[in-house]
Amino acid sequence: MAVALDQLIREHQPGLTLAQPFYTDAEIFNRDMERVFRRQWLFAGLEAQIPKPGDYQIYRLDPDEILLVRDDDGSVNALFNVCTHRGSRICLEPQGHVKMLVCPYHQWVFRRNGELRAARLTGESFDASAHGLAKAHVKVIEGLIFVCLADEPPTFEEVEQSIRPHLAPLELAGATIAHHERYDLRANWKLIVENFHECYHCPGTHPEYCTVSSWAASINSPKPEYHDSYGRKRLAEWEALGLPTHFLPLTEERQFYVGRMPQREGFVSQSMDGSAVGLPLGRLPSQDVGYVGMAIWPNLFFEAPGDYAVIMQLTPAGPTRSFVDMYWLVHPDTPKQPDYDVQRVIEVWKATGEQDWELSVNNQRGIESTRYRPGPYVRGYGLEDPLVMFVDWYLREIA
Repeated sequence: MAVALDQLIREHQPGLTLAQPFYTDAEIFNRDMERVFRRQWLFAGLEAQIPKPGDYQIYRLDPDEILLVRDDDGSVNALFNVCTHRGSRICLEPQGHVKMLVCPYHQWVFRRNGELRAARLTGESFDASAHGLAKAHVKVIEGLIFVCLADEPPTFEEVEQSIRPHLAPLELAGATIAHHERYDLRANWKLIVENFHECYHCPGTHPEYCTVSSWAASINSPKPEYHDSYGRKRLAEWEALGLPTHFLPLTEERQFYVGRMPQREGFVSQSMDGSAVGLPLGRLPSQDVGYVGMAIWPNLFFEAPGDYAVIMQLTPAGPTRSFVDMYWLVHPDTPKQPDYDVQRVIEVWKATGEQDWELSVNNQRGIESTRYRPGPYVRGYGLEDPLVMFVDWYLREIA
């Protein structure tokens, strides 16, 4: 397949969707895993999932499992869940709490930083320091945990410096996970990325999201309402409050975007009636601060109005299978409020996400047809230009 894949890459016509094998072929999927998911920084979990020393969460990217473990000093370690004795898994549950990491097979004991503490009956000449757990590179950025499985990770400095000012006021590390949903989708991971990065489909398929976003509702018009006087006025107000309002778009070289954007006029939150669904996140001055939107290739999508955040984590599981985990985070005191209703927190994005997942699954089924041929992306503001950038980036990564 190496020769055939090189030919497919050479034959790709810029501005068109990818050829069918990129969405269906097992060998190309293996190349995707090798060149994209095992080389790039990946969103792996939330500090809110492991708040106390000894808490752990498993991030799984087949065939690997990474233990995200909170250490005594508050740092997060990323350890491969593989005993250095004979290779057994150490933690068998997807999350939990440990004083030490103890292999269930022969009871080798590892500290939470991966160092081997005890190995029964190995003798005085045994060098415990040579048998610590393998580590992945890890970065924690304002409550979000990223890992890289490569021996030498790519730089992440621009991403970190760009997203930190937008995330810091939300204080997600201390937030509460209000709800979590996992979706098992019959779709190639690239179709899910492509779907998220265009709103050409929004007016026809996302009534809930178009209710909260005048920009999404008007995306097919000659002048989307994001640039109207209301939007400019609100951004100036939020900047005066000390909130970052700059927007960094996707480019040919930048594989992420982040920025603050206004919602529909009169809407305080991304709820169906526009009213707040919780207390302001972190140290935000109020709920009425628009929303922070962000995506980082290949697997993180994020939106946060002033009173909750929704985070979508993409995990490829096969040429035609992907998992999407959706997390909703709120201020830790929000669930204690007498009028708290978690359904109001999740209603817009649960509906929007499930509509997107159905679109992606339908897209996969159509691409598998004998009559599928690469089609043209529709160019223009808010339409499918980001997909052209994504495809170009992807092909460079796997070439």
